[in-house]
Amino acid sequence: MLDPVVASGFGSSRELPLTANVSVYCSWPKNWARILDSVWSISYGELADAYQQFGYLYKAAELYEKAGRRAPSYVGHHLFSAAMLWEQLGKHERALSSCLTLFQLSPDNPSVVAVGLKLGKKLQDRSLEHFEAAYHQLQSSLRQEPLEYLSSN
Repeated sequence: MLDPVVASGFGSSRELPLTANVSVYCSWPKNWARILDSVWSISYGELADAYQQFGYLYKAAELYEKAGRRAPSYVGHHLFSAAMLWEQLGKHERALSSCLTLFQLSPDNPSVVAVGLKLGKKLQDRSLEHFEAAYHQLQSSLRQEPLEYLSSN
């Protein structure tokens, strides 16, 4: 089996230097030692990508959440990736939690609204009404925008 560190583009885990501002991350299988920058969210996201590619979806979802907490610049990508994996794993409450966080940040994102609406219906969660309202708002704005664009010429 390929080493996920190699597959993620980090090279061999034996080649990575230990410095004062990095932390060692060890996970299953026990012989995989990972060195990650403790404040750079992209390294957690890249490692999550590798875990996902190798089929370790639960670990990938956890790492995407961790990456989302580390830096706001990629929070949308990381939390949405986590939500999709949690949904795939049947962890609908965790998926909805990620969607709710994203919905607070971007209430007009069609992907977030669609996934949140689906999960809200499945769980009969009280957030359903917010996702339904956002869905109807998106539908009406999509009907209006092409007409506004055509009339502006």
